[in-house]
Amino acid sequence: MFGFAQSEVLLSIRCKNLPKLDTTSDSDPLAVLFELTRHNTIKNEVGRTEVIQNNNDPVFTKTFDLVYYFARVQWYRVIIYEVDEETENLNKHQVIGSIDFKLGDLMALEGTTLTKEIYNINRKVTNNGTCTIVGEEKTGVNADVKFSLRGIKLDKKDLFGLSDPYVVISRSGIENNSWIPFHQTEVIKRTLNPTWKEFSVTLSNLCGGDLLRQIKFTVLDWNRNGVHDLIGSCVTTLEKITTKKKVKLDLIEDKIQKTKKKYVNSGQLEFVSVKVKKIDTFLDYVRGGTQISLIPAVDFTGSNGDFRHPESLHFASEKKLNEYQIALKCIGSILSQYDTSGLFPIYGFGAKINNQLSHCFPLNGNPTNPYVNGVDGMLEAYSNAFTLKDFTLWGPTRFAPIINETAKIARACEKKKLLKYFILLILTDGEITDMKDTMEAIINASDLPISIIIVGIGFDDFLSMQELDADEELLKIGENVAKRDIVQFVPFSDYRNKDIYELANATLEEIPEQMVSYYHSKNIRPPQNRNHLIDNDSTDTGDSSDDELAIKKKKTKKKKDEKGKGKEKSKSKKVKKKNLKKKVDNEDLELKAKKKEKIKSEESEESEKSEESKKSEESEESEESEDSEKSEDIKKKDERKEKKKEIKLESSGTESSQESSSESSQESSSESSQESSSD
Repeated sequence: MFGFAQSEVLLSIRCKNLPKLDTTSDSDPLAVLFELTRHNTIKNEVGRTEVIQNNNDPVFTKTFDLVYYFARVQWYRVIIYEVDEETENLNKHQVIGSIDFKLGDLMALEGTTLTKEIYNINRKVTNNGTCTIVGEEKTGVNADVKFSLRGIKLDKKDLFGLSDPYVVISRSGIENNSWIPFHQTEVIKRTLNPTWKEFSVTLSNLCGGDLLRQIKFTVLDWNRNGVHDLIGSCVTTLEKITTKKKVKLDLIEDKIQKTKKKYVNSGQLEFVSVKVKKIDTFLDYVRGGTQISLIPAVDFTGSNGDFRHPESLHFASEKKLNEYQIALKCIGSILSQYDTSGLFPIYGFGAKINNQLSHCFPLNGNPTNPYVNGVDGMLEAYSNAFTLKDFTLWGPTRFAPIINETAKIARACEKKKLLKYFILLILTDGEITDMKDTMEAIINASDLPISIIIVGIGFDDFLSMQELDADEELLKIGENVAKRDIVQFVPFSDYRNKDIYELANATLEEIPEQMVSYYHSKNIRPPQNRNHLIDNDSTDTGDSSDDELAIKKKKTKKKKDEKGKGKEKSKSKKVKKKNLKKKVDNEDLELKAKKKEKIKSEESEESEKSEESKKSEESEESEESEDSEKSEDIKKKDERKEKKKEIKLESSGTESSQESSSESSQESSSESSQESSSD
């Protein structure tokens, strides 16, 4: 396994809808992979697939092992042939067509799968089918295994004390019964029940990625004279000690076992915790959708010389690019593979624009939108910068403003939790004048998703740049120390007479490791992980609940997991259905309650109305009774008057004498006075 800057990659090829070139049957396709030069010519043949008979949709089983380099542009071509006869000579076969692709483009795609239409310049037919390339990083042994071990009731080996035990771990060799030791724990003095410090070993060192490879744990008693006594040993595999929690194995001393009849063991070795943690690689992050965004910054200080004169570092002609343009082109062409937007902000520093000195200005003249499209856009913006209004090369050379501007962009993306890593490319011709401010800016940016590449243009010695490129010791000012090394300095002059892409390789070789170290320091995992050996959850045979990766178990376990997931899915659906029903029932109950309240309010309103009507009826009845009483009184009065009249008439007819009439008139007057008083 290589470092982060390069990886082993497995390529597979399949085609679909190939044209039928045989008159009587389907095609007999063969795929051949070629490596290309930068000028798009064939460099060498990488390999060939098998021939698949009578198949227009071939899926080739033959795969190709390639080495992917982050800092290189690697072009490949796949040519599909129709095999007409059994010969190795490709000229004897018909060419169906071909596709060209960059390995960097393929590995930067989510899913690392690229499908292109097959092209054949010699065939007028437009539909030649499609060819799909699938790339996969070979990361089977890219993991760490963390052990926590404890000894239980070890044999006493010291005459006047206990034991001073330690453990040696060995893996089985290729030869029979051979063991290769690769790790030793610390010695714990005077104990028969030691607990050793937690330690880590790489999966490749432990078993070469083979879970069934035998591993030997030997416990010894340390002696000052260098001759250490064997307490006992046990042999196991990584699969066995990661299947169960707190596995205990007997430590056996062969000599004692052979001579002692009732011998059981010389103590036990307990695997308190065994954790397998996959080391996420640069390609894991790239495949997971991490974007790498280039931010170029060009030095426009006066020390570059007047750009109109041939001796200036900014002088360029149609026939020859200057060093600034060459660096932008070769580094930009590589990093543009890892940013799907294709848009890059490009800045300048150290110039006067409109008679104002600026140490950070957009080359396209648009402060609100400094982005340009691709490498061509960067080169165009650089050339057009000299046409900005009142543009003058000035000075001094200061890096801090452009570093702080990049940090501002990166911090905004970090807050939004976007997987975006920024590379600030500073192209400069000389020494900086703000060393302290620059160092502080770098230290502050070291905790952000940023790397800084400084390319020295011209022939200056660039001594201060070496100080910023802190390969041996992290950058610091007083007690303020950088979180990680994020600066890489390369002088252009070292590559002036070499292949220019060697400059790109030198400037970008530390980027993958710097990017991965940032995400590891923040405990940020790639969004997707397609590793076939390691699972996304850690195997921990102890009590720890850390979020680490685990080794995948056998296919049967995988099926069980899938079945369990199916059950969980089904259970989840039932729960959702139940919750939905409950929700509907609750809504029904609410509606019913509202309806009841409405009916109740209506009834109360009606009762109020009925009470009011009742009161009104009672008042009407009382009024009617009063009226009837009055009418009865009037009637009685009328009846009395009638009686009086009758009496009066009778009295006037019967009494003829004057005496009696006077008496009767007196009586009559007295009666009428009584009646009127009674009335």
